[in-house]
Amino acid sequence: MLADRKYWNGTQSSDTVKRQVEQTQKLTNSPFAINFTDRTYNEEVFRFVVEEAKPKIVSYALGNPGGLVKWAHDAGILFIQQVHTAKQAREAAELEVDAIIAQGTEAGGFCGNVSALSLIPQVVDEVGKPTPVMAA
Repeated sequence: MLADRKYWNGTQSSDTVKRQVEQTQKLTNSPFAINFTDRTYNEEVFRFVVEEAKPKIVSYALGNPGGLVKWAHDAGILFIQQVHTAKQAREAAELEVDAIIAQGTEAGGFCGNVSALSLIPQVVDEVGKPTPVMAA
């Protein structure tokens, strides 16, 4: 489906994710989210998540999700994108994500060199309303 994109293999198989989803569903009737990162994206796992697991939310980090936003939306799933720059926030808003997480460098140091206190207002200014921005 997204053959034009290049991804590393995921760290968990779709069978493992399926077992984790089943366990989560046994433990709660509440909505839950499933997170993906560009570094470990696995299309087989994403397909299972949007077509079978159907969580309330899918989140994505460390890369541009491209067509994954539409794929999730077509399945009735909200999509949250984590960003580390104002440019990434603009790109996410253009993809019509449902919310953006602005994560500063102090969240592990692997995601950029701008602190959350500086990044958050930049992201809010970049995307404007109605896209909600969360801080991390």
